[in-house]
Amino acid sequence: MKNKHIGLRLGMAFAVLIAVLMGIGQLGLRRMHEVKDTVEEKVKQRTRDLNEANKHLNLQPAALEAAANAIVIPDVHGTIMWVNPAFTTMTGYSREEALSKNARLLKSGGSPKATMPNCGQPSHQATSGRARS
Repeated sequence: MKNKHIGLRLGMAFAVLIAVLMGIGQLGLRRMHEVKDTVEEKVKQRTRDLNEANKHLNLQPAALEAAANAIVIPDVHGTIMWVNPAFTTMTGYSREEALSKNARLLKSGGSPKATMPNCGQPSHQATSGRARS
């Protein structure tokens, strides 16, 4: 009889253990779904943010291309990496002629000083083309 009670108690303990583990499993499963939903929402928000940033990035090149002022973008050594169409109109240099050349070529006398008053200066020293007061 004693063995029967021990077996019954072990069976009940085992059933309780299974029930507890199933409950923990359900909680874990719910938590996994919550985490998944949170991650999905964060991915959606970052995708929206990236799309918005891309819109701004696409506007910048268009604005630089359409600018009425000549724009020259050199690297840190002064080598011209990019010019806009206004640059070619104002200087007479084609894009191909200017690219990979040093920005000093603009001070070489090939361009009228009145046309390109700030060429060769770092952008933080350049003015908008008006005389300094």
